[in-house]
Amino acid sequence: MLGRRCYCLREMRRARPLTAVFSVGLAGIAGVLLGGCGGSSSSSNGPAVAQVTQAAYVTSHGPGFKMALTMSADIGGEPFSLTTVGAFDEGERRGSMSETVDGKTVAVIMDLPYGYVQASGKLIKGKPWARFDVEGLSQSLGVGAGSLDAGGDPSQWIEFLKAAGQASTVGSETLRGVPTTHYHVMVDLARLPAVVPARLRAEARQRATVLERISGQSNLAIDVWIDASKRVRRYQVQVPFCFKGERTSESVSTELYDYGTQTVRVPPPLSETVDLTKEIDASASRGLAEVQC
Repeated sequence: MLGRRCYCLREMRRARPLTAVFSVGLAGIAGVLLGGCGGSSSSSNGPAVAQVTQAAYVTSHGPGFKMALTMSADIGGEPFSLTTVGAFDEGERRGSMSETVDGKTVAVIMDLPYGYVQASGKLIKGKPWARFDVEGLSQSLGVGAGSLDAGGDPSQWIEFLKAAGQASTVGSETLRGVPTTHYHVMVDLARLPAVVPARLRAEARQRATVLERISGQSNLAIDVWIDASKRVRRYQVQVPFCFKGERTSESVSTELYDYGTQTVRVPPPLSETVDLTKEIDASASRGLAEVQC
């Protein structure tokens, strides 16, 4: 599903800033073989799996954190990179970010059930902010209202680690001054519905199905770095996918840090926004149709 994000970012070149909204929401994961970061690997599968799944539960129930994400890809012969920095309040399901792609930066606020985006110095249909319905976007992508595909919250992406089927210890590394253990994980997408709350199982099944269709595989490979407090500090993935029938890939690396209560931006008043839900849903659906194997 990161391929859909790539599609949308590519569209940003053609219609900035109207389609800039896409870049916050389409951070879903379609995964296969994932390159590790070197070092020797031990195959203590059982203990490693337990460490990874425990970290997934601890991280997803924390009060909040800051995030730094980088992504690079080549879509239809057009290379580009994206960077995102922001903070998330997990208790309130809110977040604010700054995203840069092609040298252009947009401000993003997530305050469920809505997302907001602003391009500095530009109006969007006469308004400073665009707004979209997160649930509507999720449904247009076929992944359910609670999916991170629409929410942009990386902790929801970490839910996949709860379905880890295999894991191995790669080594140790210090990130932002914090000692961590690096694991290489294979997630069994078929197990995802069984490891989430009952109310989320139908949508988890949807997500797994979409991921398999986009990647052409039933497993998700993730490299993850976990600290002594059982919190995820980094995850990395090299994501192959199909775009208009051709195989390509993208690289994603995300760091989570400064765990604790976060201060995030307040959404703009309704009078300063224009609703682009219909336009976003339509474009996201077209992008999904082009990104599958």
